[in-house]
Amino acid sequence: MDRDNASHAEITGIRGQQPTAGELLFRKRQRMNDMALAGRACRRRRVAGYVQVTFGEAAADVEQMLRMEAMRRGWHMTRVFVDPAGTLPPMQRKDWLMVRRYVHEGFADGVIVLNRRHISPDADEYLAQLTFLCGRPAFVALVVPETAA
Repeated sequence: MDRDNASHAEITGIRGQQPTAGELLFRKRQRMNDMALAGRACRRRRVAGYVQVTFGEAAADVEQMLRMEAMRRGWHMTRVFVDPAGTLPPMQRKDWLMVRRYVHEGFADGVIVLNRRHISPDADEYLAQLTFLCGRPAFVALVVPETAA
């Protein structure tokens, strides 16, 4: 029991309280990004932007936020992919599949999205997409981190 508590505290950095689901997803993404970027050249990062429009959200506004964040981080946004509003899972969205291929083929070092819900509101689907991308190796950046959701 003490060993479990100690390892939980090591992983989460939190002693005596359970991390939120958002904190766990944030840490998981950070670890995967760190592994994906370990030992890579320090050239200017190329990122693909991705937007899955949600109802009441303008794609152009989200694209602008992605561009501003990429510029703030010193990255070059090579292309933006936009899927229409809907409830399709990631593997059924045309532009998300194009993002995966674009990154897999080496045209970008990572993907930037507004928040994790643009990839998937479902934690398991979200983690599956992170796993695929970070295994390429590529990173996934969020303007609004999981911990803020």
